[in-house]
Amino acid sequence: MNLENLPPHGGLLVFGKSRLKTQQLNSTLKSDGVATPNFFWLKTQKITHIASGDQHALFASQNGRCYGFGLNDWGQMGMEKENKNEIVKPVLIKQLKNIPIMDLACGRSHNVLLTSANSTGNKQIFAFGSNTDSQLGIVGCSATATPMTVSGKSGAVFPNTVIRVVCGSDFSLALTNDGIVYAWGDNECGQLGDVSFKHEVTQPTRVKLSHATTKSKHKNLGTIINICTGYHISALISSTGMVLVAGENYSNAFRELSTPEPARQLAISGNGQILLLSESGKIYLSAEIEDADEDETANMEKQVEKTDNYYYTNTQFNQLTVPLESDEIIASISAGYSHYAFTTSKGNLFTFGEGSQGQLCNGDCSRLDSPKLVSKFGRDLFFEKVVCGGSFTVTSVRKRTDNQPFHSEVADSVPNVVPGAVVGNSSVVPTEKKPGFFDKLFGSKRKAESAKPELGPDGQPIAKKSKSCTIL
Repeated sequence: MNLENLPPHGGLLVFGKSRLKTQQLNSTLKSDGVATPNFFWLKTQKITHIASGDQHALFASQNGRCYGFGLNDWGQMGMEKENKNEIVKPVLIKQLKNIPIMDLACGRSHNVLLTSANSTGNKQIFAFGSNTDSQLGIVGCSATATPMTVSGKSGAVFPNTVIRVVCGSDFSLALTNDGIVYAWGDNECGQLGDVSFKHEVTQPTRVKLSHATTKSKHKNLGTIINICTGYHISALISSTGMVLVAGENYSNAFRELSTPEPARQLAISGNGQILLLSESGKIYLSAEIEDADEDETANMEKQVEKTDNYYYTNTQFNQLTVPLESDEIIASISAGYSHYAFTTSKGNLFTFGEGSQGQLCNGDCSRLDSPKLVSKFGRDLFFEKVVCGGSFTVTSVRKRTDNQPFHSEVADSVPNVVPGAVVGNSSVVPTEKKPGFFDKLFGSKRKAESAKPELGPDGQPIAKKSKSCTIL
């Protein structure tokens, strides 16, 4: 099967270190420095939601089925870890079968899902995986592979009014339709954004934003309309475009963040940098915060205890140059540990940042300091949405139609690419021990080797084939 077999409702394209067996990522990197992307799709259903954690991902279909792949060391794939520590092919999470999903989110090793309202008008929030820091909001367990319902201290009002859920590394947030924020889990860095909270919050608890209104320079907070998390940072966007931030390197209460323009979307990387899409359509990246020395850190911590001021008050944002075409706007943005991706209204995908694990799909695993068009599949695929894991990227795609022309940069630089297909179970799992996430992150970086391309009869380079599978 090849791209011609991709159904009209589309599927997923995954690249980088995602733990999918069909990718054989490690062996591919050793041979030529190029990570092989992976396709898969549902036979009859459109994939409507995707979310990624550090080393796992979930996706849901329009008929209420939830699937996952990746690390399962805390039961985050809905299976007991004794039975399966790693899921190398997408599997159905049977406990969530036929439950209509409104939103889903992944943390480092936990998941939170929000259902649509049932016939009686009630919603539910399910959580499963690690609960070592109460990130599931379920009292009395350290982990569970069985999705369990979550309830707040305020009773039934909490789940029924929730419209969005997000997860940080070991904490979770929820947003209601009237702009109320609930938070639970790890609060060691103040990422839950309320100074009255302890270092760990065991159940969903309403966040008081009184500090944000009293300390804001502009006072016009409006209503909270979106929420976002990094590994140890939380951010809120108000109806006026104001950004409030709390957590690592910032305050233990939500405070206004100085931004170059009102914000429409945010994505926060694991290293703490903030990708900001403004209401005018421009995109900015905050400067990397350098680690302070011990004396400076101690002084800042004392200052925060007394005044609740920022650790860093002057976050600098730099505008990124993106080669968008006429009438093209940025649609969705995402951030991994140290890489970034966004899709556009014309179905194009741009990536930049760290690329050593193939997470940028740029062909050679090099780092990109500015956004670059992913041209490999640009003629054939329309990229709809993107989410970034720790060092991998997941995009929902469909076939590009005649009335959806590809980017001019694709036309100038790449031949038409029709990915091939290999049945998923035909791959071989590398036998060597895989490096841990932080070993990969802080260890010596691989240098991509330049390989001479194989030429076809027409003298043109032969495109590398991507692996694919169909989930029945």
